[in-house]
Amino acid sequence: MTLVFIAMGSDVDPSRNLPVAAGLLAKRMRVTKVSNVYSTRPIGMGGARFYNCVIEADSKSSPREIKFGVLKDIEANMGRARGKKRYEPRSIDLDLIMYGDIVADEPDLVLPDPDICTRPFLARCLYELGPALVLPGFNIKVSTLTASMGTAGMRRLPAMTVRIRGALV
Repeated sequence: MTLVFIAMGSDVDPSRNLPVAAGLLAKRMRVTKVSNVYSTRPIGMGGARFYNCVIEADSKSSPREIKFGVLKDIEANMGRARGKKRYEPRSIDLDLIMYGDIVADEPDLVLPDPDICTRPFLARCLYELGPALVLPGFNIKVSTLTASMGTAGMRRLPAMTVRIRGALV
């Protein structure tokens, strides 16, 4: 089993879509932890605030099986339509952001996700799940990243966190 981290986000009915996605993930892999959920401003577009969190899971599947089999399948089943624009509203956004200590730099698979270093909600959620985590290939502790980033615009959503964790039972 490999420890994997999956970022979940939604700006279309997130209070419904995040628990549903968490439940679907739990049917496909052993979810071990869920970070707090945060409301954040959208990146690269206007519109509704996103709800974001990170799930920690154990998996026997390869990174490609997780990304293209599990995550893309769940997104499609939940009505995620991918348009030509990168930043569009989405019912669910699932991203494999870390897979054990694997470093990958391929056109369709980059691990760990470099956005961890620039997006406070990713770094903060990872820190909550594993304060001693070190980003493979970057050789930087998540705690160091989190300390250097602010939390401006991030709002913790305790009730939503409870709902998502409840969807895993």
